[in-house]
Amino acid sequence: MSWIVLNERECLRRLDPYVKQAIGSPVERYYSLGGIKNVRIVTRQEAIFLMDRQLGWVEIPPVENPDATVFLWQEESLVDFPRRAIGITEEYGTDCLQFVEKIECEGGFKVREYLNVDFKYHNVLYGGDNLFYYAVRSLEPEEWRKDGHLFAKIFYRILKTPHSSLVHSACVGLNGNGILFCAKAMRGKSTLTVASMLDGMEYVSDDYLILHNDGGALLASPIYSFINLSPKMYRKMYDSLDKARFLYSCAFQDKYTLDISAYSDRIRKRYPVKVAMIPVIDPSAARPQVVACTEAEKGAGITQLIHSTISQIWDQNPGDNVIKLSAMLRPLPFYKIILSPDIFANVECLRSFADKL
Repeated sequence: MSWIVLNERECLRRLDPYVKQAIGSPVERYYSLGGIKNVRIVTRQEAIFLMDRQLGWVEIPPVENPDATVFLWQEESLVDFPRRAIGITEEYGTDCLQFVEKIECEGGFKVREYLNVDFKYHNVLYGGDNLFYYAVRSLEPEEWRKDGHLFAKIFYRILKTPHSSLVHSACVGLNGNGILFCAKAMRGKSTLTVASMLDGMEYVSDDYLILHNDGGALLASPIYSFINLSPKMYRKMYDSLDKARFLYSCAFQDKYTLDISAYSDRIRKRYPVKVAMIPVIDPSAARPQVVACTEAEKGAGITQLIHSTISQIWDQNPGDNVIKLSAMLRPLPFYKIILSPDIFANVECLRSFADKL
């Protein structure tokens, strides 16, 4: 990793006209993130097809003075980007380049990073208070296959308020009682939540969602109107997924990406979360069951959700958000659901539990 020390305002003065020229004839979309923040995304026409299908549930008509604006553009090669876009003449490394600003403080100064050029994962990200620049290798589906949640890192920053956060989690429920899943990737939460939604349960998300503390009530809201399922689980649920539309195959994760916007009647926004649940896959389990967590298991579940969120988003300064998320989750009762190989029995078990809340 290497650093370039440059005043942030000067960097933006150089970067802004370059980005707008790269976008060319801009196309805009507006989105409401849980009713907390309104976001405008400015990009090229090539990105609109998948944006409309991945963010359909949160799209809104144009609004004046949105809380944040995101400029998304294509940058096929980053090798010479710092020189072309910002006029950097210094030598820099080829793994990750951070632009930093020195800020005077008592006893000296501190260094603050504001722009990241990641040569390995091929993206450029600037995050200000209400302005974001985001470059990817391509605006075609090939790029989206590698990062199906293209805006997660930006939405996370926008939603990092004293009372809200984007989290890597899942949520379904019944009769207005939400069940929040605390699990890392590959723990079965997508299969369980999607299968539950297809069985008629109320659905928020299977992967990323917004948590919002509203006067002591914990609410969950969706962002994405698509799901990712392994080929095996897709085949098992094929008949029930009759209204889903195939978008693309995510070879990087060995998953299929499906547009489920046609299931809008089952989607819930600002959905009250009443309990948290940790899925545990047990291939030897004859039947699924739900059991209450010990205090140690509850602590591990909270840690798992927070760690999964931070690692997925690559938050380099997570301190305040760790404290906030822990405070949000701590009042919830925690349970484990022991998952058997029979996904439909797992759904029946979850529904029975939800019906008693």
